[in-house]
Amino acid sequence: MASSSSEDMERAIDDNLPLFERRLAALEREVCGQAHPGAAKQKFSCVERLVSIDARMKAASKGNREHIRTAWSQLAELDQWMKVVMSGTMSDSVKADVILAQEQYLDDTAQDLNAVGELKSTVNSENLSSLPEQVASLKPLVPTHLEQVEKCSTMQSDVHRLEATYQHVLGLLSEQFVTLNEFVSELERQQEQKNA
Repeated sequence: MASSSSEDMERAIDDNLPLFERRLAALEREVCGQAHPGAAKQKFSCVERLVSIDARMKAASKGNREHIRTAWSQLAELDQWMKVVMSGTMSDSVKADVILAQEQYLDDTAQDLNAVGELKSTVNSENLSSLPEQVASLKPLVPTHLEQVEKCSTMQSDVHRLEATYQHVLGLLSEQFVTLNEFVSELERQQEQKNA
């Protein structure tokens, strides 16, 4: 029974296909006629455009049926918000264009909200609920920490000063050793000359 129904439907489509094609061509001429600035330059086919839109819709909705149902149920709320924001100056098609123009932003926001929902248990965990008490217990340590940072800075400058002094002393000792080495070498030469 289902096969005869589908055969009848296919036969009806085949019979009416030339009529549909003529009507579609007339519609394309009317929609994309001379009023369309790019009509002369580009070939435009409503069927191709509709197939492309259908493919994009199927790809976008794949695996997101529940999200689509949720969004569809909230469409009235969105429409109410758009009426308040735009003061009723927008037609439904313009509202749809605004929503579609922000598609990527809406997708990103939905993903962010999903991530927040997944991390809600972490944010509401017992560890974070005790955070105010922990902060209160750490507040008395702030002056001590600042004092230690200041002492550390002072010690660091003292260490740099001592290191510079150490390097200077090493330089002076090196110069003295070089001078003593030259003096001893000169004395050894003189002694060799006396002995020779």
